[in-house]
Amino acid sequence: MKFNKSFGQNGQNLQTESHAEKLAVIGEAIAKIGDAIASIAAVLALEEPPEKGDNDEYKSMQKEIDHLTAENERLKNQLNNRRHNWL
Repeated sequence: MKFNKSFGQNGQNLQTESHAEKLAVIGEAIAKIGDAIASIAAVLALEEPPEKGDNDEYKSMQKEIDHLTAENERLKNQLNNRRHNWL
């Protein structure tokens, strides 16, 4: 009698493990589908043209870069002129 009880429990354990393995496979499949959707969304986001607000922001940043570049050149010229005066 004890053998039959033990056998029944082992069969139930194997069945539980089988369900766990199936759930793990299903979970992995869902995760892979989620990763694929996220990848597609990222590609679509890269392909979209920038919104008007973004374009204005880029123009503003470019204007600031241009201003800083010009200021840098002006300062370099001032330093070069002072060096020549010292020599």
